[in-house]
Amino acid sequence: MTEQKATNEYLAARQTLSMKQSLVQNIVQVLEQGMLILGIKGQNLPSDPEMQLLVTELKKEYQGLKIGELLLAFQLASRGKLDYNAETYQMFSVLYLNRMISSYHRWAAVQRQNIPADHPTKVESIPYSMPDQEIIDLCNETYLKHKRWDMLLMWQKAFHILFWVRKEINFNPEIVINKTIGALRTEATDRIKRKAAEQIIEDDDQLEYYCKKMATFMYFENLNK
Repeated sequence: MTEQKATNEYLAARQTLSMKQSLVQNIVQVLEQGMLILGIKGQNLPSDPEMQLLVTELKKEYQGLKIGELLLAFQLASRGKLDYNAETYQMFSVLYLNRMISSYHRWAAVQRQNIPADHPTKVESIPYSMPDQEIIDLCNETYLKHKRWDMLLMWQKAFHILFWVRKEINFNPEIVINKTIGALRTEATDRIKRKAAEQIIEDDDQLEYYCKKMATFMYFENLNK
């Protein structure tokens, strides 16, 4: 990467929304995309609570970091352009995130020195957004790879697009509910997991969350028959 190209990438990333301004779902989207870039396999991706910890860290400690910079940091790490060992060992934690961003900040400091003196100091912030079809394709790729309902990347965004925008998810609600409850109970292999599954089933909000995930899985299941 030439110096000018690197500086241009930095400037483009700086024109996106900050962590403070960004929606949680968009931050999660970039984290998931970044982990794929680093080669983290689906089964090793952070759980929902772990992902929430990552988002909280970004929102709290890196409020001024732009969401485009977060994606750029992942891309630079995968290219070996940052001054840290980018090997993830199939694990992504808050510690790894902090190391990557610290290294990115050192790289960014060099790029700021290369910005022309006549470059505008203020630019309009634009939100980072992955195109709808790319989200659907990515979710479908993880379906084809794992064929498990608990391993769909960006399924919440995909559900929104397929259900509310495209209106392509139209399963009988009772079928989705029964299939979700069945899956939750089947996967509960010990007493603690069985208790957690029943708590989910008895909580309407939690059950709705898992039903949406199941409906998304069923969509791709039908799509690939």
